Formats: sequence, structure tokens, C-alpha cells
Amino acid sequence: MKYFLIAILSVIIFSETKALTLPDRMYADSAQAPFYLGVASGDPMQDKVIIWTHITTSNNSETVFWQVATDNAFSQIIASGDTLTDVSRDFTVKVDVVNLQPNTTYYYRFFNAQNNYSATGRTKTAPIGDIDELKFAVGSCSSIYSAYFNAYRKIAQRNDLNLVIHLGDYVYDFVDEDEEIRVPAPYPTEPTNLSDWRSLHKYYALDPDFRLAKQQHPFAIIWDNHDFSSGTGLAGQQAFMEFTPTRQVNDTVFNRIYRKLSYSNLADIILADAMQFKDQDIIAPGENSMLGNEQFQWFMQTLNNSTAQWKVVGTQKNFTRWKVAALAQLVGDPEGTLSTKSWDGYDLERLKIVEALRDSQINNVIFLSGDMHVSIAAEVAIDPIDSINYNAETGDGSYAVEFMPTSIGRGNFDERGFSATFLNVVYDVSNASNPHHRYLEVTEHGYGILHLKKDSSLAQFWYQDILSVTEEERLGKQMTVMNNENKWKRYPNNNTSVQNFFTKKQQVKIFPNPVNDKLNIEIANEIKEPLKVSVFSLAGIWHGTLVIDNKQLPFEKNITTISTEHLKKGVYILSVEGKDFYSGSMFLKN
Repeated sequence: MKYFLIAILSVIIFSETKALTLPDRMYADSAQAPFYLGVASGDPMQDKVIIWTHITTSNNSETVFWQVATDNAFSQIIASGDTLTDVSRDFTVKVDVVNLQPNTTYYYRFFNAQNNYSATGRTKTAPIGDIDELKFAVGSCSSIYSAYFNAYRKIAQRNDLNLVIHLGDYVYDFVDEDEEIRVPAPYPTEPTNLSDWRSLHKYYALDPDFRLAKQQHPFAIIWDNHDFSSGTGLAGQQAFMEFTPTRQVNDTVFNRIYRKLSYSNLADIILADAMQFKDQDIIAPGENSMLGNEQFQWFMQTLNNSTAQWKVVGTQKNFTRWKVAALAQLVGDPEGTLSTKSWDGYDLERLKIVEALRDSQINNVIFLSGDMHVSIAAEVAIDPIDSINYNAETGDGSYAVEFMPTSIGRGNFDERGFSATFLNVVYDVSNASNPHHRYLEVTEHGYGILHLKKDSSLAQFWYQDILSVTEEERLGKQMTVMNNENKWKRYPNNNTSVQNFFTKKQQVKIFPNPVNDKLNIEIANEIKEPLKVSVFSLAGIWHGTLVIDNKQLPFEKNITTISTEHLKKGVYILSVEGKDFYSGSMFLKN
């Protein structure tokens, strides 16, 4: 059986005949042959939903039959039919099942002429009329090579979801060399053509947790840069449309994913494409567009015309400002912009959107975003560092909120082995420049839950391990936005949440900064315990540690000096740790 299965997998994944050695927890659904890759559903509306599968065959074409029922025993079949698939669509099957009832759970399955059945899928149509609540799972950045998909399994186990929203990097086109957790042999190569992209999607479907999440819930998916590359864009887009339950404009249009899903009076889900059309148009002299003129017009009209209570806007990139002034010289930007590929690289277009929220009094907008591999809950202001027009203590001057759950599978600061002090410095310098960040966490992985109600919306950050298979998960943080308030709710003694690994923070000054060969360290208070002074690059690379015993090495007015001769030009983090305190600063080496 083992060698038969390996042979089957070789047919599924690669055109060549050599066997594939799979990593841990990767296998086809052989019990449901020839539907080895499972089932999926997506883009639900009030009266229809896409259902999907793939059939493995040696024939030139296959007729696949499908059924939809109100029960998982299929005693009440309410829709059925058949469809022809062939090599031109790589034997994928997508059916837009119509004439369904709103807000209803359905079960679906596929079978062939020999009565071989697929797994049974579960889906749910969008509601209509007056409803009280909705619940969405939100995720992004699911690298199968970097992680075990515990997040997908936990999502699959939930029975309270209306939809799973995936914000891009649904598949990954290459293996990150420093995150090789589950890598097959032979070593994967980057896709260069349509066949390669199809094989990548089929490989992902060998993960049972990924299959189970798609089997149990409808998905709404947008792509990001890892889902197709610039050199093979059309091929990657075609494979994406073939292997995801995404509703297309028509069978020949593969490049449009921006769309709206209506969830009755309570929510409109507006999914925009902040990746494909960037820099193709200008919105002002010298100012490129992120969305492109056509999509921008659609986006603004859709936002303005929405009558739903909550407007949930999903894009691949973080919408709010994330700039760190301490990094200005390093990144070559006077404001310390971390990424010009996010909305920070398109300030004018973002400003137009936020001004429209303000001027048209569009309330209850929640931006969903991904790509950054960290957790952020932020407020959307015209200029978050303008203390006159935005008050970080009260949230006044915020016109919307942003909810960015962390990565499902891609690594972040945690996998790089950063020290607690290093991470505290990251939080300190980030929060100093970004007062609109109400929550920042840079080490965890998982997904988010967005729970919409009439009086409020609750955003939850759920975390799981990615380096081993586990059933454990934990609620990292939950944030509330009240109806029509457009800001995260403040609670007494719990305004902004960041990690704290030590009980105290000691005041430490460093000079000169920038530094040449010697850096002076001044500690405000007399410390009798030994101190550990470490230097790290911004990539977290350790450049030396000095243990200073204050009882043997007296300070001159609490000042000591360390050598920086061995450091190359650049920005570094200096950390000072005692028994129960830390301090960290950034300095520039000339």
C-alpha cells in the first residue's frame, strides 16, 4: 500500500515519474479515491455557493457528479447535477450551486461513474434580512514548508463560523531557507509555468489539516505575491482560480479577485486587490496608485453605497501607518517607513480613503490585513502622530480600526531566536513612533476571529505552535470596537497591550549616537547587581555580550564604556539586562 500511495502521489504532484518523499503529516485522502485532494467551498451568497474538488484520472476527460443536501446522510438532496472536466483545467471541478436558501448549512459531495465518492463537505450560505451576529475566521501567510497547520485544524474544529477569510499567500512559491520545518525531497523549486503552479496547489492539498478546514467551512480568498510571481503571473493566477473555490467573472478571466460579499444587514465584506494593480496608474503627479484607477473607483463606490452596519475591508497589505523613526537612517526614509510595498508606500491614496470615511461619515469600517506575520490592532487616523487631530489615549480622531492577525505558517521574530530584551526594544521603538497601535505582538502564529454584533464587534487573536503538531491553542488578546465609535474600546488599566518580559524598565542613556569606536552607557540609578550588556543587529544577529559586575568595575557617575570598533556601519540594538529589569536603545555606527 505504501509504495502504491507514493506512486499515486507522484502522478498527482509531478509530471515526472520519480517518487516524492513526503515530510511529516502529508498524505492524500486515499480513502476517497479518486478524489484524493478533498473538497472545498467558497464565496457564498444568499442563494448560491461555489463547491470544488479535483479528480485523479488517466482519461482525457471525466464526468463528475455532485449532490447538495440539508443533512450529511444525504437523505434530503435539494440539488444535484454533473459537469465535465478535462486536462484543460487539470481535472478540477467548480460548480456554482444556485437556488439555495439563505443562512443555511448544506452538505455536498462528488462522485464518478463508478460511484466512488469524495469526502463530504459542509458549507453555509450568506444570510438575508435582519440578523444579530456573524463570525469570521481570518488568516494569511500559510507556508506549508515553514509550519504545521495547527491553525487550520483549529479553524476546522469550530462550528460557529460563517466564513473563513484568507488574505493572501495562500500558497508559497519557495522554501524559506531559515524555516525548513516540513520540506519534501526532492527539494522544491520555484514554479515557472502553469504545470508547476498546479503541482504546488496539489501539494498543499496533501496536508490533512488544510483539507479539513476547506471541507468544513466556506472560504473567501485573495492572493498575494507568493501566490503568483511577476514572471509567471497569468499561469499562477489561472492555477489559483482552478484550485480555489473563488467565483470568477467568467471561465476565461483569471486576474480579477476584488469583489463584495453581502451578509445581510450586518456586514458587507469588501475584498480589494492591493497587489496586482499597484504602480500601473497614478492618482496625482508623482503618486502611484495601489489599487489602480478602475479598482479604486469600484472600491470607493462600494464603500459609499454599502448600507450594511459593518463594512469589513480586506486587503493583503497592512493599511495603517507602521513607521519607526529610529530606523530612518537605516531604511533611507525620513519617517522610517518599514515597507513601501504596504499602504505606507501609497500615502496619498490611503489618505483619500480615510478622508472619505471622515467626510462622508462612513462608520463601522474594519480593515483586515495580512502579510506582515505579526499581530496588530490599530486605529485609522488621518495622521496618527498628529496629536492635535488624533488622541492616542482616547482614540478620538480615529475613523476606522484595523485587525491584522498573525501568520498561519510563516515565521517571524520568534523563529529567529531573539532575546526577550531585543523584543522589548522592538516594542518600545515601534510604539514610540506608532501611537495608534493598540496591540502589537511579534512572536506568535495563528489566526483571528472577528465576531460582529449589532452593538459591537470583537476581534480575537488566537495562537498555536507551528513547529510541532498540537491541539493546544490560546487566546492571546481580544479587542472590542463599539457601534459607530470607530476606535478600539479602552478599558481601565488596559489601554495598550504589548509584551513585557521583565517587571521593571531601568533608564539607560547612550552617547554619542551615532557612534564611532566607543559607546558610553549611563545608568540613571545605582545598580549593585551584575549587568549583561549585549549588542544585536536589526536582524537579531548577536555581536557580543559583556557582563559588568558593578562591585568590581566601578562606574564613573554610573557610566561605563564599550568598544564598537568591530561593528560595521549600520543600526544596532544595545540591550542592558539585570536580574529583573531591562533597557534597550538603538544606535547608529558610522
